Amino acid sequence: MLPGESTTWSGLVRVTNDVIVPSGHVLTIVPGTWVLFAGVASGTNGADLQVNGEIRSQGMLEAPVVMTCASAGLRWGQIRHAGAQPSVYDHTIITLGGRARGEGHTGQDPVVRSSNSRLTFNGCSITDQATPAGTPGKIMQASGSD
Repeated sequence: MLPGESTTWSGLVRVTNDVIVPSGHVLTIVPGTWVLFAGVASGTNGADLQVNGEIRSQGMLEAPVVMTCASAGLRWGQIRHAGAQPSVYDHTIITLGGRARGEGHTGQDPVVRSSNSRLTFNGCSITDQATPAGTPGKIMQASGSD
């Protein structure tokens, strides 16, 4: 869990375990930051970003924020907003996630999961890849969210 009222990530950030942004906390990610999540080859225990507070991902066209897996061939978990404060992702590339619990009508693991939250994506790219078995991944799942 991130301590205090605010945290700023910049440069190269390695996430090796789940990170919780608690209610009332603001996580700011500055332009050009690379967030590298620990990945897994299978299963549902990739590193997650659990957001109960707020994220301000402040990428720019010439310096996007990149959130991806630290290891080629692996995938990290997901970004999960649950009853979170409004969050904004500007020029953010989110890729190679989906090693989380399967949900929804497809039973696949969403890279971004929002419940009862408001998310804004400006100039973003949220991508996924097929599993080794060829099953398509899921980009996002939302309920009770804007």
